[in-house]
Amino acid sequence: MLSWRYHPAAKTRAKTALAAAVILVFGIFVWWYSQSVIFAFLAGLILIASLGVFFFPTRYTLAEDGLTVEFLGTKQVKKWKSFARAKPEKNGIFLSPFVRKSFLEHYRGTFVRYDGNKDEVDRFVLNVVSKKETNVV
Repeated sequence: MLSWRYHPAAKTRAKTALAAAVILVFGIFVWWYSQSVIFAFLAGLILIASLGVFFFPTRYTLAEDGLTVEFLGTKQVKKWKSFARAKPEKNGIFLSPFVRKSFLEHYRGTFVRYDGNKDEVDRFVLNVVSKKETNVV
């Protein structure tokens, strides 16, 4: 079993401060333009939500029976048999339910982000998902 927490805002304080400053400036601009505190608050809330993967931690757990992704109080559990292909990338590994590339895979697949553990994650996932050479891209 392999488990880790991915939280880029906690690692890069400068980027976090910059993102927070942009959200604050945009909220002030919306307040100035609309003269509405509610709209300014909603604008800030929408920006924070859209950057949720950056601001809030995600916990990944790879086990022999499947993958667990926990984010903002939600928990997704997927069995390995639901993935047909694994594609390692620069920042993570993409798990697709399709054997061949499909335009639907970005809606149905799962992207597992690395956190300094690329080799371990790739080795684990590729051993479990790709029983055949044809499944590895």
